[in-house]
Amino acid sequence: MNPLYLGNPIVGVTRESLLYKSLKAMQHNIDKMNDNVENHRFETLEARISRSVTYMVLLRHELAKQTLSSSLSLFALNRHLYRLDIKKGARALVNDISKYDHMTGTIINGKTLEYYDGLTDHYCMRMQDKVKHCQQAMDAIMAKQPEYSALVPDTRRLLCSLHLSVVLVGYCFERMDFEIEHYKQRCLPLERLRFLSLRNMYFRADGLLAALQRTLFGKRDQVTVTSPEVDGLDSLLLQMASPEHIDEIIREYDKEFDGTPFEGDAPMPV
Repeated sequence: MNPLYLGNPIVGVTRESLLYKSLKAMQHNIDKMNDNVENHRFETLEARISRSVTYMVLLRHELAKQTLSSSLSLFALNRHLYRLDIKKGARALVNDISKYDHMTGTIINGKTLEYYDGLTDHYCMRMQDKVKHCQQAMDAIMAKQPEYSALVPDTRRLLCSLHLSVVLVGYCFERMDFEIEHYKQRCLPLERLRFLSLRNMYFRADGLLAALQRTLFGKRDQVTVTSPEVDGLDSLLLQMASPEHIDEIIREYDKEFDGTPFEGDAPMPV
């Protein structure tokens, strides 16, 4: 991975990465500048956008990756399917996830890494029930198809979980692209977040889903499940894209974190 550096939008150019600066800002106070007024401190709009979007990207990526990892673990209950293209695709995805985790672990270190790990765990735990609800709702919809309803429970669970994982991973890379474009006039450095894209992971996961469907049904399933059909899915996606929701979870976790809590109102950009 090429090193990606961003000048501190408040105090000038530094050689710290955007990711590191954004994470560090959540443990400590955002760097402040005096506007020639004693004790008057404020955070620039660029810094707010940078921090907000970075955290939204990191947390929802972690949720999507954990959902995908859980889906892949279900092959342990479906060993008869774990062969040929399916085995190859699943192993490649495990490797992709491992590389992504290693990448973030290399960029983030020390107390920052401890904070980041705890925050992502807290976020995923908060979202876990919503993900499970969506899996159950998707299963109910897909059960209307005779071929799907005829599958044994463990295989149904695998197929349904993988299907939802593909939706979440795909949403993550599309949403990040949208946010970078949306805010680029006010925060051009967000372009440097593109190395965190889950685009390749999405296409690999979608390919695995297609291979699984061909193995089970003799062809790729042609039935499209849209988000309005799946009870709770639109709500889940909206929360994954909500700065206010992310901010709420961060503040909630900051109360528990054994370190310097985040201070101030720090409103998220709209």
